[in-house]
This record gives sequence, structure tokens and C-alpha cells, in this order.
Amino acid sequence: MVDNPDEAGVFARVASAVLINMGTPQAATVAAMHAAVEACAAAGTPWVLDPVAAGGLPWRTEIARTLVAEHAPAIIRGNASEIAGLAGGSGGRGVDSTDSPEAVLDIARALATEHGCVVAVSGPVDHLTDGDRLVRLANGHALMTQVTGVGCSSVP
Repeated sequence: MVDNPDEAGVFARVASAVLINMGTPQAATVAAMHAAVEACAAAGTPWVLDPVAAGGLPWRTEIARTLVAEHAPAIIRGNASEIAGLAGGSGGRGVDSTDSPEAVLDIARALATEHGCVVAVSGPVDHLTDGDRLVRLANGHALMTQVTGVGCSSVP
């Protein structure tokens, strides 16, 4: 809810957790993301990265990779193509996934191990891994694919 670079760090220091959703990045909101990640690191606040369209759009991909490199999130959650794109793959068509969660499972495990976090890959069956363990959650519905933004509002 705080995308202002003057407030993001302050808010992240007092929040219980922070979600960084890259849905509509602008120069100021990217500065706020960096401030929030820095504050999370200083305060020990867990944060979640939703790397919207990573791999499909170069600028977003670089932002997401930089944020993760600055301070590892507690959770990275995205569709299969976003997870592949964040890890260096080609990504999907903008925000649409062209991969299945099963197809990127090894990538998700490697990303989780590399950053010491949980990677949640959304799809008809969500896959969550810490690099060693795997949990599959079949809580989706076919109608979820028909409404833009449903995935962004469902943080594991």
C-alpha cells in the first residue's frame, strides 16, 4: 500500500511483512521497492516478491533480479514463466505464463536454494518449495484464469 520512496522504508520497518508486487513499476515505485527491501533487511522484516512479467519484459526482469540480490525475500511467488524468467530463462508473454509449474520445478528448487527462501509457483496446482521439500496445493479454479489480477491477490 506504500509505493512512495519517502515512506516505503519507514513503513517496512514497522510492518509485520512486506509484499513487493511489480505490477506497475515506475521510477518512483522502483525507488520505493529498493527502500522497502533495504528497510526489511535492517529490521528483519520478511518480504515477498511478486515478479510480475519477469522474463517477458527486460526492465522488470532486471529490477526483480536486483531486488533479490540486495536482500533475499522470504518468498518469491509467481507464475511458472515469471519464475523461469527471474532465474535467467526467457519468461512468458508479458504477464501470461507459457510454462506449467511442473516444467519449472527444478528451476524453482534451484532459485529457493540459491536465495534461502520459499518459491511459490502458481498454476492450476500451486507448487511451493524451499529447495528440498515440495508442497502442492490444488486450491485453484478454472475461473481464476479469466480474471486479471487474481494471482496477484493470492499470496501463499
